[in-house]
Amino acid sequence: MFSDLDGSLLDHDSYDHSPAQEGLDRLRELEVPLILATSKTFEEVLVTLEELDLSEPFIIENGGALMIPAGHPLQQEEVDEACQEIALAAEVSELAEWLTSVCRSEGFRLQSMLDMSVQEIMDYTGLEPGEAERAAMRRYTIPLIWQDDLDRLDDFSKLVHDRGWRLLKGGRFYHLQGQTDKSRAMQECIRLYEAKGGGKVISIALGDSANDQGMLEQCDFAVVIPQKHGEYLKLSRKDGVFIASHPGPKGWNEGLLSILKLIQDNMGITNV
Repeated sequence: MFSDLDGSLLDHDSYDHSPAQEGLDRLRELEVPLILATSKTFEEVLVTLEELDLSEPFIIENGGALMIPAGHPLQQEEVDEACQEIALAAEVSELAEWLTSVCRSEGFRLQSMLDMSVQEIMDYTGLEPGEAERAAMRRYTIPLIWQDDLDRLDDFSKLVHDRGWRLLKGGRFYHLQGQTDKSRAMQECIRLYEAKGGGKVISIALGDSANDQGMLEQCDFAVVIPQKHGEYLKLSRKDGVFIASHPGPKGWNEGLLSILKLIQDNMGITNV
């Protein structure tokens, strides 16, 4: 099962996950692996894994890499670090060099997280000092605050696309990244599970933002969580989609439990 964090499993403002505890307990009871798929950095997710008592693979920076903890059955090779890192995108140094060049030549007004102080990140996100420091440790994506006219955003997006990269809208930032997304990383993770287990994996994904769209379109069962102002993603698919009635972890919990019951009732499966 694949889940976004901010605005989904975690409250958008407080980052609290307690309203989702029933769903988390149900996943543990069914022995369903919870794969976090987030725009957060490796260092940020390590803290969240500890808080949630998780030891499964996870997806960082909008699909920039799939991380497999050392000793996990999906591990492909021995590593000295805490995780095997399966990179799926261009590194942040390449993105930053291009961004500097294009802003200089085109005059776009934006703010890159790479240029923000810890205090500025704290003020914009509500994070604590240590959390803000970990958020700035980018490997594959550059979060951006767009400060120019909206019609110029289309011009910027076109240049990103022409370069072969992507610009995704998250909960707070636009994310400049290579040609990958959470969906690609999800498919890679599913491929590894199926190769290891020898059977088809039933995939569930939960998310609330545009950077979750590909993942929600490609999974078997999708939970769309409304944003705090009530809007929600419109998917091209209809089957296997549950629209939660609450934002954040309350909607996450509602959607997950509903999808698990649907699978068990309709497919006769006792472990999903």
